[in-house]
Amino acid sequence: MDAALRDEATLLLRRMPFSVEMPAGTGKTQLIAAMAGVAARGGSASLILTHTNAGVAALRKRLKDFAVPQRMVHVDTIASWAFELVRHYPDLAGIQIAPVPDWSQTPEYVRGAVNVAQARAIKRMHSASFTYLFVDEYQDCNLNQHDLILEIAAAIPLAAVFGDRLQGIFDFSGETLVDWDQHVFPSYPLLDREHAPWRWVGHNAELGQWLLDLRPQLVSGATLDLSQVSVPGFEWQPASHQAVADAASRFKTFEESVLILNQWRSDNARTAGRLGGTYAVMEDLNGRFMHENLATLESSDPDGYALWLALFAKSCFSGFGEINQPILRRLRRGEGFEGLSRPGLETTLAALEGLGTDPSLRNLVAAMRAIESAREGRLYCIEAWRDTLAAIEAVVRNPGESMRVNLSMIRDRLRYTGRRRQQRIVSRTLLVKGLEYDHAILCDADSIGSVRNFYVAITRPRKSLTILSRSSVIRMR
Repeated sequence: MDAALRDEATLLLRRMPFSVEMPAGTGKTQLIAAMAGVAARGGSASLILTHTNAGVAALRKRLKDFAVPQRMVHVDTIASWAFELVRHYPDLAGIQIAPVPDWSQTPEYVRGAVNVAQARAIKRMHSASFTYLFVDEYQDCNLNQHDLILEIAAAIPLAAVFGDRLQGIFDFSGETLVDWDQHVFPSYPLLDREHAPWRWVGHNAELGQWLLDLRPQLVSGATLDLSQVSVPGFEWQPASHQAVADAASRFKTFEESVLILNQWRSDNARTAGRLGGTYAVMEDLNGRFMHENLATLESSDPDGYALWLALFAKSCFSGFGEINQPILRRLRRGEGFEGLSRPGLETTLAALEGLGTDPSLRNLVAAMRAIESAREGRLYCIEAWRDTLAAIEAVVRNPGESMRVNLSMIRDRLRYTGRRRQQRIVSRTLLVKGLEYDHAILCDADSIGSVRNFYVAITRPRKSLTILSRSSVIRMR
């Protein structure tokens, strides 16, 4: 880290506790990592909590860049920290949970963790383990998570929370997010500091400054006429499938990352399919699409394995349009493909026909491997295909296990190892908050929803931003 950042980090450590609001791209991650790094050099350990695994990955990368020893800092999501507290101390938590987390039960984990963190023994454990507490993305804390942080901070009073109210997109039904004036500032006084668009330095400083200047308008709600914006790297185009294809094909070098944003996973799959597999779909960490398909597989008789595989392959690969109703009807009836010619799909059809003749999970795995290896289609749901395959393989090795339980364990490892980086991604704002890309294409901006989702979307790229919408006039709510 440079001297100026180190000096600021040293000063801020002396001012804890505090809260700070930092707009997207203004160096929040590097400031937290710098503070933890200065603390580590002084022999003090830090606990860093955030909301998303993308955020965890970004923080760990910056800590590594700053050569902060791993033993001096622990980075985790609030949900994972809560799960571990409850798993290790179920009697204190007042609930019993399975050893493999079910993240749909996160509210229960958090409520149980509040009970654990209140215990004197756990307060001593927190206090002995860490000198500093940092909590990122605090705008996404609901009141139960806020209560958990307050209990942890009672043991680690040198605490700081970081966030940006305009990036609060995790307001799920039934949960009340923290109010900064009512809940945050009384415990963590607001620290006022100047902000600079660090994400765009050396890439597109004018785009970064425009986004920073635009933020106050968005906070109060705004009507934007994108056709009147003249900023290097920014482009607005009327929305159409061809406009998406043209924008996506503009980037020739794979050394630069490109993000395409839609509102829903189904839109992402359609976009990636139309682009012929040149872009991959980012899956949610729980793997809902995979769980749904495995649930169908688990409820199927072996005679239905070939049909299941055909439908699953069509949802993961481009170029399988000729696996059409005549093929699917024969698979439903358990018939072969005599007389049906599908040039260029010979290996795929042979794999499906062989599985139909001799159905078993072992042969299903072999058929999936044959289809991917043949490259007769372009795989664009890479995560979904390979993690589903791994979950099935685990059951082949250990009959009697559940494919969906294995999938949960496979997906849960990503919370610790991080995702494999893809240079061409189609995703949703919920999955990429905290990440940055060289270029971003925002599709159908009229329908993206709240101003907060819009703001998160437009602040992901550091070199160029393309917005596609039916009208150039976007009304924020």
